[in-house]
Amino acid sequence: MPSPGRIVSFPPVPSDQVAAGQPGHILAHTQLADDVSALQAEVLQLQAQVIGAILPSSVQNVNYTLAATDLGTVVEMNSATAVTVTIPPSGQVGFPVGAVISVAQMGIGVVTLVAGGGVTMLSAAGANVSAGQYTTMVLRQRALNVWVVGGDIT
Repeated sequence: MPSPGRIVSFPPVPSDQVAAGQPGHILAHTQLADDVSALQAEVLQLQAQVIGAILPSSVQNVNYTLAATDLGTVVEMNSATAVTVTIPPSGQVGFPVGAVISVAQMGIGVVTLVAGGGVTMLSAAGANVSAGQYTTMVLRQRALNVWVVGGDIT
């Protein structure tokens, strides 16, 4: 188990090489590499779901649509002008129910959360705009395509 705050990392899978006298080696190695890659992706998703786990942030400076890689992270919006962050429908990005993503306004441009097609955002008084520079909004998928938004929002 990694120590708190430590990101799990994996060594690279070596390239395919034919072992002498083993004609099926490349096929077996390719399948093994695919299986390892799938397991690595699952481990990273599980790590993102651990309570209190925040993965490294991504920094965006233009309108942005959330992606699977944002799960468990803080998306930092660093813009001098107003920008939007769109929550895509589950058919576009398969966020699991319970997914948590934070969005921080790092620049002076306000950040507006926008629901993609078929997505419902629930927040106090319909708030969906960041409260100011250095504030954070927290998004949690309560049910499929239903997101609860809280934090520093107006």
